Amino acid sequence: MSTGHKGQGAKRRDYIAREKSFSGEKIKQELVATEDFNLPSWAKNGREFFEAADKFERRNGVVFRQLIIALPCELSHEENIKIARNIVQKIVGNTKAGTWAIHSKPAFTTNKENIHMHLMYSDRIQNPNLKEKPKELYFIRYNAKHPNEGGCLKDNSLQVGRRKNPVMNNIRNQIAEAINEGYKCAGLDIRVSGKTLEA
Repeated sequence: MSTGHKGQGAKRRDYIAREKSFSGEKIKQELVATEDFNLPSWAKNGREFFEAADKFERRNGVVFRQLIIALPCELSHEENIKIARNIVQKIVGNTKAGTWAIHSKPAFTTNKENIHMHLMYSDRIQNPNLKEKPKELYFIRYNAKHPNEGGCLKDNSLQVGRRKNPVMNNIRNQIAEAINEGYKCAGLDIRVSGKTLEA
């Protein structure tokens, strides 16, 4: 897991979606699939969403979180796309906006495929009980006394660098669960674990 700050969001989204300066023929071939999710109505795509985050998020604010997740090379691209959507649902749910993409290229150490998922999303939580916030308000500081006047509340449960964060352990387990569900649907007995190598 990593984080990106003001000015880095749109470029990172271009990279994972293989767009703009990352759309050359060779690098574009690595893209298996990409989707934007949970976007507010003012953003026609993930790039527009992260452009707004780059512009309106506070100076030192986190604009996005990114997870890079290895996917099963034993499964087809279609099966891994289902796993990717399952991972998004388990980890992000329906209230945070972002983009995911699957990349595939030859692995350096084996003859197998290095297939992996990039999941980037905003920590800003869209409250379905409030009127949708325009981009000028969406990324400003949350106002607990007057929620309609401030920005979207930020989920601060994840802090990169905290080694024993139970939320991170839960994310690892959810990823393993989604991958194992994919293996099971494919009729394979392979299973992965979200536990540490030491455990």
